[in-house]
Amino acid sequence: MSQSLLFGLSAIVVFILGGSLFVRVKFNNFWKINLQETLASELSVGDLVQKISADRGLGGVEVRKGGSLTMARYDFNGIIHLPDLPENSLLYLGIALHELAHLEQENKVPLLPSILGLIGVICRAGTYLFFPMFLVGILFYWPLVYAGLFVYLLVAVLVVLEIPIEIDASRKAISYLNCYYDLDKRKLKKLKQLLRLAIITRLSVFTTGFLEFFLRRGE
Repeated sequence: MSQSLLFGLSAIVVFILGGSLFVRVKFNNFWKINLQETLASELSVGDLVQKISADRGLGGVEVRKGGSLTMARYDFNGIIHLPDLPENSLLYLGIALHELAHLEQENKVPLLPSILGLIGVICRAGTYLFFPMFLVGILFYWPLVYAGLFVYLLVAVLVVLEIPIEIDASRKAISYLNCYYDLDKRKLKKLKQLLRLAIITRLSVFTTGFLEFFLRRGE
């Protein structure tokens, strides 16, 4: 392959890496600034999730707190894993509603869990494979450089496919707020910011392997 193609692919990867790091920093800063924001209502987030689920016919849902301060996920088996935050936290509310929206998505598209699970595995594996392939290619076997770049671009394509799903989940979360929870304008604005960040945090996957590689080398 030509040097111009190598330069072009490398430039795209560098741009994606930079964007991913920017998203990580922006999300972490937002999290730290708003970590102490609390809710005035006595209704717990867990009870609210159960109420919305029952009203919308989504079936049983279980809310569990995880060991992480920021990570959350929906297992697509009726279990929502939420960060280890106080239940009256504004962040806790926003993330719970976003993950509940994924349950509603599953009800409409039953194959969605399998599709997202496969995409997640490929994306994570791709970010771990890219850097060893790239380095080994430079040192020993040049075609591996191109292979690594194409693996990384495949991850980019798959992440782009996930973004509309995250946009829909955040949109649904806002509709839940409008119907079931009364927030003042300031806190509602912050929560909408969080839900917008939930969309672009998919981009942080691009630096998973990168950070793991360099953090382990630094130990």
